[in-house]
Amino acid sequence: MKKNITVNIFGTLYPIDEDAYELLQKYNDNMRRYYSRREGGDEIADDVEMRVAELLTEYRQKGVQAITIEHITEIITRIGDPQQMDEEAQDGQTPPPPPGYTDGNFQGQTGQSGQAGPQGSAAFGATPPPYPPNNGLDKKLFRDPEDRILGGVLSGVSHYFGIKDPLILRLAMVVLFLLSFSSLAVLYVIGWILIPEAQTPEDRLRMYGKNVTAQAINEELMRGVRNAQNFVKNPKNQDTARGCLTALIRVFAITLIVFTIITIGSILIGFIAALIGGGFAAATHDFSFTHFGTEISTGQLLATIPQWLLWVCGVSAVLILLLPLYGLIRLLFTRHSKHGMNTAVRIGLVGLWVISLFTAIGSSVYIARQMGKNVSKIEKQANTRDGFYLRGESWKLLDKKGWKVAQLEGVEKDLSEWGILPEGENGDYINLEASDNPNDMHYELYQETELNPGKYRLDCWVNADGDGNVAYVRDSSGNELARVEIPKFEKSATVSKKETIEEADTDEVDELIEGHKEDLGNWTHIEKEFVMTEKGTVVTGVTNKSEMRSAPWNSTCLGIASIKVLRNGD
Repeated sequence: MKKNITVNIFGTLYPIDEDAYELLQKYNDNMRRYYSRREGGDEIADDVEMRVAELLTEYRQKGVQAITIEHITEIITRIGDPQQMDEEAQDGQTPPPPPGYTDGNFQGQTGQSGQAGPQGSAAFGATPPPYPPNNGLDKKLFRDPEDRILGGVLSGVSHYFGIKDPLILRLAMVVLFLLSFSSLAVLYVIGWILIPEAQTPEDRLRMYGKNVTAQAINEELMRGVRNAQNFVKNPKNQDTARGCLTALIRVFAITLIVFTIITIGSILIGFIAALIGGGFAAATHDFSFTHFGTEISTGQLLATIPQWLLWVCGVSAVLILLLPLYGLIRLLFTRHSKHGMNTAVRIGLVGLWVISLFTAIGSSVYIARQMGKNVSKIEKQANTRDGFYLRGESWKLLDKKGWKVAQLEGVEKDLSEWGILPEGENGDYINLEASDNPNDMHYELYQETELNPGKYRLDCWVNADGDGNVAYVRDSSGNELARVEIPKFEKSATVSKKETIEEADTDEVDELIEGHKEDLGNWTHIEKEFVMTEKGTVVTGVTNKSEMRSAPWNSTCLGIASIKVLRNGD
């Protein structure tokens, strides 16, 4: 059972099978493309179509109810090769008239003889000049849709380089695909997009490097028809059209390419979505975030970035998403149309997409680097006091405990440390640690306290990994009231920062403290008594200045849980 339709040719209706109509349409399109290379080519093509109508009328007069693909094949054969007629006319020979023509007369639709007229006879004798022969030296790269696993790229490449069996390239593609960790799939997809498909007989002739003539076009067209008929009429051919190895390659290639496309597509979509979303949020809202304890706004981040660069980055990001979407939509709607996307448009779209991709990546990298520099600059400006730079969290800890900085060189900028304190609680303390060479470490921290006359003691809970650290008390005139050398300890009381109250419930914290009870002794407890004879301000501090210590400096780290002045009595 076949689907039958009715076509209108020059005002006459003809019932015709659907596959026969498709063949007739291809033949008509090929003829019109062939004759379009010269002036008046449309009239010549109309005459060819008129001749087709006359032959269809003959079949109807013979009692044929519906035109089949066999009838169309016979019509194409009977019309002959117009180019050959033209060459014979140029040699001085009278070209034989096409079937149905006798002495300038032709058998019309009514079956009566009539005058063909000058237009009809000139049509077949004034064909355009043939394409220049290429002798196989002017091949053009096409994708072969008749011998393809995915897009026909490797089959087309094998035709171009004269490789008889594309299976060799396919096996090499699979091996290189694995060795390149799927990156070769990107090149295959680009080739699939850029290399045009051999859709017409002319394209296939150029793909094989053959001369393009009207006769060759007809032969190529009929070859395709015979192949299609053989494929449809013999179901076994459909099962054995590709071997087992080719089928496995097809499944393997489809799986890997789909995986690669999904992976790369997800990364690109995520990158672009983040870029667009972040740009939109930054443009419409001035939100802030905390960096090392310093609050920074988006306005501060974007202050040194040109507005035009932000627009370039945004437009490029949008094009990266829209161009593939446009190509996909156009491909879906023009897939079966003869007005498909030509090679120039494809190259233009791919080129624009690649330019947009590199522009978006380049501009976003530049913007990110500038934003990183701005973050560092803003954070450093906000956390520099009296020429000393520390992280924001470190300044907060010093302010909380009432410490001020008199000297700080060769010390890590993050003074905040977490561990078990002498009171048995989990908390933060000050940790002075050499940033590079311990000999370059010089520090002095101090507190100011208002005291009344009476007896006091300097009370220190500290831990040091070497000698040379000193705690002291001075009056407002600089007179020393108390000074103690901080001894070296053997075992650290610090614990992992992960063991924090925020990350553990109450029972876990209790167990943590209980498990480190023996470590609390590692906090060295030092006391030194002194007397205040009159009310005044005293300075309590810790330092490693050479004039303050008697032991040589060989320490790299000092932890300070607390250094404070406690009253003993009057």
